[in-house]
Amino acid sequence: MDDVLVGGEATGNCKNGCSAIADSGTSFIAGPTEVVTLINRAIGTSGKIGDYCKGRVEAMAKLKSPITKSVQDFAKAMCKNIPYEEPTVDCGRVPSMPTISFIIGGKEFKLSPKDYILKIGKGDDVQCFSGFVPMDVPPPHGPLWKLGDVFMRSYHAVFDYENVRVGFAEVA
Repeated sequence: MDDVLVGGEATGNCKNGCSAIADSGTSFIAGPTEVVTLINRAIGTSGKIGDYCKGRVEAMAKLKSPITKSVQDFAKAMCKNIPYEEPTVDCGRVPSMPTISFIIGGKEFKLSPKDYILKIGKGDDVQCFSGFVPMDVPPPHGPLWKLGDVFMRSYHAVFDYENVRVGFAEVA
């Protein structure tokens, strides 16, 4: 795999190359925490940890002492670096979310929000979840991406065992 694009912008995650596997036994797309966090923030995930952190920073902002400013700046930086939150998203925002693309063998495989957002429930009870989860595999075997069912619903995988390769085609 050559790179991952978020809204057409390269993440640079695979500068030294990445391994990727097509895995029908994995429901989500799993990848390095740093990039999955970037993707989930770009699509607007929210979670209890992040909400709590943001709430504490807002509470500190209401205090007027000089020391609070430096503590507040530190807290903002810490909240920004929370590596992973619950992958829920506002279902109403799905149409405005960015395209996420995987560059594999020089070819771009695009996933629209309707491809990577999972909707659970019906009517007023529907909840939307990101199809991206963190998984860190260190070198020499990583970084590694597992292109699970979220990817494979959009792209059919053809396994060529004889020539030790995998091909992808858009699902009709």
